[in-house]
Amino acid sequence: MRLAEIAGLFPEVPVQSRGSSTMESLGINPKKYLCMGIVLSLLAFIVVLTACLLAGLEHFLGISLLGLAASLALLLALPEAEARKRAAAVESEMPFFLRSAGMLMEMGIPFEKAVHQAAEGPMKRETEKIARSAGNGMSMQNALSSFASSLDSLAVKRAVSQLVSAYEIGSSGREMQKIGNELLDLEKHRFRQYASKSALLGLVFIISSAVLPTFFLVYAVIGRYVFGAALGEPEIALGLLAVFPAMSAMILAVSKAIVPASSLSAKTALKPYIALPGILLIAGTLVEWLQVPAMLLAFLVSGHFLYRDYAKEKKAEEIEAVLPDALFSVSGLPKSTPPERLFRVIENGGFGKLSVEAGASRRQLENNVKLETALDDLWQRNQSPLLRRAALMIKQMFRTNSLDRLSMLAEDIIGCFQMQRERSQVFSMQKYTLVFGALLVPVIMKTALSLLESMGSLIDEASVAGAVEFSYSVVPSYLIIYAMISSVAIADAEGKGSSAAIYFLLLAVAGLAAFHFISF
Repeated sequence: MRLAEIAGLFPEVPVQSRGSSTMESLGINPKKYLCMGIVLSLLAFIVVLTACLLAGLEHFLGISLLGLAASLALLLALPEAEARKRAAAVESEMPFFLRSAGMLMEMGIPFEKAVHQAAEGPMKRETEKIARSAGNGMSMQNALSSFASSLDSLAVKRAVSQLVSAYEIGSSGREMQKIGNELLDLEKHRFRQYASKSALLGLVFIISSAVLPTFFLVYAVIGRYVFGAALGEPEIALGLLAVFPAMSAMILAVSKAIVPASSLSAKTALKPYIALPGILLIAGTLVEWLQVPAMLLAFLVSGHFLYRDYAKEKKAEEIEAVLPDALFSVSGLPKSTPPERLFRVIENGGFGKLSVEAGASRRQLENNVKLETALDDLWQRNQSPLLRRAALMIKQMFRTNSLDRLSMLAEDIIGCFQMQRERSQVFSMQKYTLVFGALLVPVIMKTALSLLESMGSLIDEASVAGAVEFSYSVVPSYLIIYAMISSVAIADAEGKGSSAAIYFLLLAVAGLAAFHFISF
């Protein structure tokens, strides 16, 4: 946590908070963190109070105190949320970690080295902490027990007890693999539980992006006649272009946070270039003479980045899809098989781009390149976490003469594919909700503005007509922002970052077309 680093700059306050144990498990000094929370909350109080006084609001003190309480509550809740996120991430990675560590131990790799090499993602950070604790004089058993006690997870505690047993008795990794299989089945069941939560959050997202902005427009346009107050053009723009998009993005972020991804899954970090075509389209909606050139330039920018990333990610996906079949095809080779022959079998096996990559690795080996170097270059060329895990395990199999375990590696990769499908199914309903919302949101907002326009003509009020006309100019920009947020969320749910650009174009065009061409 960045806030934990900032908290280290503050003095301690002689007060214990309820979440002190949680903060300590995250390496946070609770007294310093509480001091930081109080200071930041007071700053928030001053900022809100100043804004209320400048705006001339009557209940400025109550609003400022509410802002202080909300900011302090949020800061105190962050460590608890971080602890839950950490536990969920470790639980998600633990099945594959145990299976890999067990496999390495069965190859004769020492316990500490097997644990270190099997760790990926969240588990890599945790095993590094365990190694540091053991290096500072703590026994390995105590270091593992301390790690388990810092997480509120029965699954992790059970897995760590198996690790401690394997370390003390010196048993083979077969039992660890068995526990890993059981935890994998448990993780699949947990994914099904997340599905209902994800669907509910998708519904809340539609409410925050369609229903609430519509009520906001109604209040902004005719509020002075019904409630005795109204909002001006700056408030309308701020609400539609900042407040409601921030609410929608926060809801989708919460939905993603409750479903941790495995470190072997594809990474779909937010690509900054997605914002560039969105900014161009927004500029085109706000400045009339920029509409056509902005739209053409946005399509060209999106198309360029889409082709560049799509080709790269598509290659990695095709390689990962056939990787288990390739490993099964070479699992029957004799233990004494040289690396060149293994890669030659994959090269001639008809595995598409994986065969091409295997051929490149074979030629490297024939030119006296070390096996470790060739395997590292293989996964680095394709930036595939699954290929990285396979390269690491194949390297150890050649070192320990254990090529007969290639089939187990293939089964691990198939298990990872199953987890990816489970995660995709969890987000499937939300994905369809977001796509449907691209048409629903403009229809609802166009209907509301049409009704408000009719009401303005009945009461013959110029201010209503002006507010409606301004809303008509701002709503297209809001629809583009909706498309940006939704496209990134859908691409993340699919595990394909390159699809964000094409989803953005499709959702933006559909939303703008529905808003401009549907009339009531």
